Amino acid sequence: MTSDTLIFDSALRLMRGHLDGATWQAHARGEFLAALWKPLVGAGFSDILVDGIDESVGDAMQVLRAQGTAAAPVPLLEAMLATVPGWGKDAVHDANNPATLTSLNGNVRGAFATHADADTLWLFGALARAAQMRGALEHILALTAEYVNTRVQFGKPLARQQAVQHQLALMAEEAAAAGVAVDYAIRMWPQASQRRFTAASAKLRAGEAAGKAAAIAHQMHGAIGYTQEYELQRYTRSLWSWRDQFGNEAEWAQDIGTELTQPGGAPLWHALTQTSTPPLTRSNQPNH
Repeated sequence: MTSDTLIFDSALRLMRGHLDGATWQAHARGEFLAALWKPLVGAGFSDILVDGIDESVGDAMQVLRAQGTAAAPVPLLEAMLATVPGWGKDAVHDANNPATLTSLNGNVRGAFATHADADTLWLFGALARAAQMRGALEHILALTAEYVNTRVQFGKPLARQQAVQHQLALMAEEAAAAGVAVDYAIRMWPQASQRRFTAASAKLRAGEAAGKAAAIAHQMHGAIGYTQEYELQRYTRSLWSWRDQFGNEAEWAQDIGTELTQPGGAPLWHALTQTSTPPLTRSNQPNH
């Protein structure tokens, strides 16, 4: 078992172990989930960037992917940013006291406008939301597959119908595409010259996948998918929120297009093929 799998599994197991029916009811009442937050802080997940983003980007993305997979409603990304050396104290507060955390909601450019590395924070936030969406996409795919295989209509499971199989295949394609884009952006993060293009592409692709997969999931589930008691709506609401934070698809598409078409810039094909993939290290391991 690789280190990235260990971190992902550990974070996911901890989050799921503190999310039950009573916890979700408390969240619906607007209560902060201290019973979930304290173990996360105690395990060191909120401090994972204390040595800097470049040193821990791979580990951080594994934890955030786990958060997306569990739909854990806590400000984990904000807490991580609060510990980045020289950054967090200007915009957010003590990660051990979540009541004082300022929810950035993708507004890093405003919160860190005077910081020299504000653009790096913005890119990290975009990649972080993409990693969370990747985790949520993987879960709603599994949830939808399980539902259509157990829901019987006209004497046979929904999954026996070719139209349903086609929609599941489309969901799987979207989840896989988002995962590939996120993994590649993590591996390319150490290369500053490729960081913006790959992080932007990951956020753009994950956002597109979120919109398409969420629509299919709700179509396959029908009305039950919107009920408070059923978990699908927790994931799709998060997906719809995360895709708009730290730049939506339209913003990142314009950003990529502007970069590729600026005077003196590399031709599109060259820009797409010139990248070389760095070797894996602890700081840039992808999420599997």
